[in-house]
Amino acid sequence: GGDNQVVLGNSSILRWLPGSADFTDLGSTTKEFNNVYLGDDAVVNLGVDQDVTLTHIADTGVRLNGASQLQFRDATLKVSSSADGQLDVDADAELELVAPIVDIDASTEVNVSSELKVGGKISAGADGSGADVVFYSNTSGDDFTWDASEEKLIITGSNGQDALTVADGNVTVADNVTAAAFVGDGSSLTGLTVSDITGDLTVKGEENNSGTLNLYADEGDDDNDKWRIQTANGGSMTIDSKQSESWSTLLTIGNTGNAALAGDLTVSGDDLTMATNTSGAALIGDGTNFNPVVISGDISVGANGAAAIGSGVIVNADVSSGAAIADSKLATISTADKVGLAALDIDGGTDIGAAIVDADLFIIDDGAGGTNRKVTASRLKTYAQSGVSSAADDITTGDAAVTIATSSGAVNITPASGSAIVLDGTINVDAGVVTGATSVTSVTQIASTSLQTPLIEYTDGDDAMTIADGGAVTTSGNLSVGGSNNELRFYEGSNYVGFEAPALSADKIWALPAADGSSGQFLKTNGSGALSWGSASSSINSLSDAMIEDNSMYIGNDPASTTSTAEYNLAVGTTALDAVTTGDKNVGVGYNALTALTTGSWNTAVGYEAGKAITQGADNTAFGLSAGAAIT
Repeated sequence: GGDNQVVLGNSSILRWLPGSADFTDLGSTTKEFNNVYLGDDAVVNLGVDQDVTLTHIADTGVRLNGASQLQFRDATLKVSSSADGQLDVDADAELELVAPIVDIDASTEVNVSSELKVGGKISAGADGSGADVVFYSNTSGDDFTWDASEEKLIITGSNGQDALTVADGNVTVADNVTAAAFVGDGSSLTGLTVSDITGDLTVKGEENNSGTLNLYADEGDDDNDKWRIQTANGGSMTIDSKQSESWSTLLTIGNTGNAALAGDLTVSGDDLTMATNTSGAALIGDGTNFNPVVISGDISVGANGAAAIGSGVIVNADVSSGAAIADSKLATISTADKVGLAALDIDGGTDIGAAIVDADLFIIDDGAGGTNRKVTASRLKTYAQSGVSSAADDITTGDAAVTIATSSGAVNITPASGSAIVLDGTINVDAGVVTGATSVTSVTQIASTSLQTPLIEYTDGDDAMTIADGGAVTTSGNLSVGGSNNELRFYEGSNYVGFEAPALSADKIWALPAADGSSGQFLKTNGSGALSWGSASSSINSLSDAMIEDNSMYIGNDPASTTSTAEYNLAVGTTALDAVTTGDKNVGVGYNALTALTTGSWNTAVGYEAGKAITQGADNTAFGLSAGAAIT
């Protein structure tokens, strides 16, 4: 009980159905319902075929049907029952259980199929009541066992024997021991073999006795396999080899760093580094030792091995008459008369490969006095043009454009009095102004920067266009903007308004009205090209598809031909409530909503064809596509 409630249906209504299956939402992302109350043993059915159900178990809980899953985030994170009696908890990355104590009560076993990581202590059994722990390997028969009854740790080998046993602090190994390090003085180690050492290996002798490290190859089964490194207290270190039952010293290194080698020294690398290393020095023997000595005199040797002969050492007499001296070694010849004109050979020279320009240089005998100087091509051009004039009746035809230009002043072409300047062909005025004529007659005007004329005539002399002072243009015929979809623009400053032609398949002309319209009117067409002024409707009743009557309003149709005192109705839609006669207090919104209703009252239908068959029914509510379409 209580106030402010909406009651849907009554004791005889068993279901509240949407207009169509899988179509209507209950609430929205911004309009949510609050609590939901369901009775004992209620079932929430999910899916158009009710494939997943959630059933209430009175005073106990809820139950998912069959193998349905409760998923989190995605399909790989879920809780389900894949078989009767089995509960599955699946995660594709991690299953995290956080609690002070996690109690897993398994009557037989807990099976971990892959790696088990534990951040703290693992206990098996209880204090005084232990339990065996077995870790199996990938090889059958190999395992790691804590035997609680015998109180020992056992590693079993592949042959079934105890490979390693730890009990009461004693370690028993049935075979070899391989270790990265042994800690202790090793006093009790005998017959110890060390191989593949990574790190330090220390061999310490007794006081005043040598420390010896024996290195045996091939198990030391003959003398040539035996080597040793031996040091004396405060003395030298030797590397010895046992040959023919006796030890021979091959290398002795003293405690001052001097080394004595019994045989030859072969250096397979490229460098020999010495304390004294002077650039350009060479090893020179003095009868006892080899020492670095810098070579002096007329020849020097660099650190890279390049030898050089001192300046001024080689004189002209040292050069063979047949020696070929590179051009880079020749100095500039500045002495006059050393190179004769006949000695110059230009036949094998490289062509300039371009046109001669003003900056190109030539050699000239200044005043024919024997002094050669350079001269630019621009000077030759000036010399060739100075004092030269020509008069001819004809200029012969060339094979390229002819340019007449001047750096200052005009280029004047002056025909004889009464004669014309005839330019046969297209005239291109690249820049400038065509002046001095009241009219210009030509078939084509191309690229003129400025054409100063008040009148443009057609070839027959008729006026085609007049240009007034200030820019006003008058044409004697139609003014056309050619091309496709071009614009006619009217500028105001840098901005403009205009018209653009649409894509057309035929001509279209609109005739403007003869007078200005009234305020608020609009321009309309009669469909035949005649434009006139029209006025907008000021009331709903002036519309052809709307009506207000008897406190009712109809938008989208006018049912005046059928209504008879039908009151308080609201219709929005082309055929909504279009047949009403005396029915009152109805609401129809949507195409064909309550379209058959005549005398029915208190009906509400919202949606396409909602309640479309109701004629005399009352107190019906239908919301949605074709909702209540079968109600009459």
